[in-house]
Amino acid sequence: MHSVGGISIAGAARLKSKGIELIIQSVHIGDPGDVATKVFAHHQVRADGSNTLFLRVAIERKKREFNLKVSWPAAFFDVARQEAKPRHSRDTEVENINMVINEAKGRASRIKP
Repeated sequence: MHSVGGISIAGAARLKSKGIELIIQSVHIGDPGDVATKVFAHHQVRADGSNTLFLRVAIERKKREFNLKVSWPAAFFDVARQEAKPRHSRDTEVENINMVINEAKGRASRIKP
């Protein structure tokens, strides 16, 4: 069983159903036993014009999506670099969004397939 910080992926699903959200991100390595991840903006647009950011984790072809609990306009999200782009020149909120994404990447590096 795969685990994150001592919590199995199945355990993570149980925690999520109880309202406790895990933020997980990882590096992408090509071997079948490794963990592959992707941060993406959900297709559904919120009332304020932004999209919720999700993390997709794939371990041995089993995929699970985690809500990162942050939203950002899809037009200002760089899919290739998996980071938020500033909406204007003095946008300070972009730093907070990217910090959440980078923190998730750090947690994902601890996943052991």
